[in-house]
Amino acid sequence: ARSITTNATCPFRMCHVHHKGSKYRSPEEYMDCADQSDKIDVFSLAGVFFFLLSDGSKPWYHVKDYDASVERILRGEKPRLPRAKEYEYYGKSVAEMVRERAKDPAYVALREVMTRCWAFEPAERPSSLEVVRMLEERWEEIRKARRRQQGGEGERV
Repeated sequence: ARSITTNATCPFRMCHVHHKGSKYRSPEEYMDCADQSDKIDVFSLAGVFFFLLSDGSKPWYHVKDYDASVERILRGEKPRLPRAKEYEYYGKSVAEMVRERAKDPAYVALREVMTRCWAFEPAERPSSLEVVRMLEERWEEIRKARRRQQGGEGERV
């Protein structure tokens, strides 16, 4: 939540609230009486990045039991992206495309930002603004590298 007058984050505390059903939640949302902040949203944003990078899989897609997923979150584990081998069901060419895609600088950048957003401790997560800046910086690096590869010519990326 944000203050209407200052746009500052309004910290709050939730006690004895048990969330069930979403694997996008931050560790502090599962803890008894944990302080809540905007860092919860940053953690959840990592889940959105995961969804994009994994062709629509949800975090902890490979762990069928909800409570087992929560235990992993509370241990500080991060969900793993699907392995290329898991795409072989759709054909070897799809699995190979996934292997190659994982090397793409844009994919790597988004994966790295996602990992930072999944820091166990809220204080170690970037702010929303920092996420935007990290992505902008990486996209600019990628754009410059691609222009260099094209000899300084060609379309803007």
